[in-house]
Amino acid sequence: MTVTVNFKSTQGIENADEANIYAYSKNGNIVLNGAEGREVYVVDINGRNLHHTVKATATETYNVPTTGVFLVKVIGGQTIRVVVMR
Repeated sequence: MTVTVNFKSTQGIENADEANIYAYSKNGNIVLNGAEGREVYVVDINGRNLHHTVKATATETYNVPTTGVFLVKVIGGQTIRVVVMR
């Protein structure tokens, strides 16, 4: 079962570029679109770094170990909350 919950994105840093960046849950993974060429971190609700991408492609897929709330921080862009349910 795939459940997608969208939250309004919040600006990650001051004067961040408002690009069309979005992330969502699909089949227990996090899918990120629109962050091409940017540095990306995926962290869990406890602040543990799960993934780090130095230079993202147009579409990135991140496997997360459990269900829960995750933060996708796009440097120079946005911080997006994603809920993953399995």
